[in-house]
Amino acid sequence: MVLLADDFDPGDVVAGLLGMLARPPTPFVIIVTSARRQLEPIALFEQADSVVIIPRPAWGWTIVDLLRGRRRRGD
Repeated sequence: MVLLADDFDPGDVVAGLLGMLARPPTPFVIIVTSARRQLEPIALFEQADSVVIIPRPAWGWTIVDLLRGRRRRGD
C-alpha cells in the first residue's frame, strides 16, 4: 500500500495504520510524508520491515523500486 499521509489527519492515519498492521497478514506500507514526527508510533513497524516512511516529495521510481525490491524478496 502506498499512502500519501499528508492528505489526511495525522491522528486518523496513525490509528488506521496501527489497527491494520496489528492484524495478519501484515501489509507492506510505503508512507510518503513531510511530517514524519507526527507518525512516530508507526515508525516501530519500520524495524519489522512492514513500513517504509519516505520524505515528501518522493519520486515515482523510488516508490516503484521499493515495491519491486519487496516483490523480489518474496514478501
